[in-house]
Amino acid sequence: MNTVPSLPPVAAVPAATNSHQQVSAMTTATAKHPVASMLSVYDGRLAIGFILRRGPTGVEGFTADNESLGCFRTEDEAATALWKHAHKQPLAAGGDSP
Repeated sequence: MNTVPSLPPVAAVPAATNSHQQVSAMTTATAKHPVASMLSVYDGRLAIGFILRRGPTGVEGFTADNESLGCFRTEDEAATALWKHAHKQPLAAGGDSP
C-alpha cells in the first residue's frame, strides 16, 4: 500500500496593513526556511518555464518543454528571457545575459 508522507505545517504570516509590514513579515517568515532552488514562472495562468539556482554561477532558465535558455545573473533576467521565448521575441546571443 502506497502512503503519502505528511508535510510539516506551514506557519501563517499575519496580515500586513502596508507594504513595508508585508515585506518585513515575508522576510521574517522565509528567513526560517531554506530558499527554494527551483522557481516556476507563469504568464497569467500559463506555466512558461522554471528557473534553477546554480549557486555562484547564477540561475538557469528552462522553458516548459525543459529546453535550457542559458545561465543568467539574476532570476529577473531569466524570467524575462522565458517571457520573451514564450512570446516569440528574440533573446540575447547564446541565451546568456551580457
